[in-house]
Amino acid sequence: MQSTRVLFAATTLLVASCTQPTSATNTVAAPQTTAASGNATPVVVNGIPVEQLAGVYNGDWGTMHLVHAGGGELRGAYSHSNGRVVARVDGDVVRGTWCQDEAAEGHRPNGSVEFRFSRNAANVIALDGRWTYADAPDNWQENWDVTLSGPANEQLAARAPAAACSQ
Repeated sequence: MQSTRVLFAATTLLVASCTQPTSATNTVAAPQTTAASGNATPVVVNGIPVEQLAGVYNGDWGTMHLVHAGGGELRGAYSHSNGRVVARVDGDVVRGTWCQDEAAEGHRPNGSVEFRFSRNAANVIALDGRWTYADAPDNWQENWDVTLSGPANEQLAARAPAAACSQ
């Protein structure tokens, strides 16, 4: 009987320690594992765990909601022209694609994007981004700069997890 109580208490503690709270603006996925070691290796971008990059950003191109889709992948939706972003961590840079309903005259409404994340003097996560049109891949634009803020935008939050772009 005593061993049953000990086993029940140990199981209860194990389950409680594995439960993580979630929030509407932040999703957390299991750490990425490396094939060679089988050990969990956290995905980090410029010293920031990738799951901390999820949230609402404001700045160039309006409001953007990013979610951590697992491993090193981020998906997002932004307010300008029903925009979407799908990107993956590549060292200290997040690289991927953007797409939206409309683009500048003479261009396709999609292309490549690179985000560099850092913490500013107030310890707030900031994103320094650049982008290019798919039909002008060497003409990088440096004006996708936003800062993590709130509150959550329900419409963008609903669109972000299913964001998809094709080139």
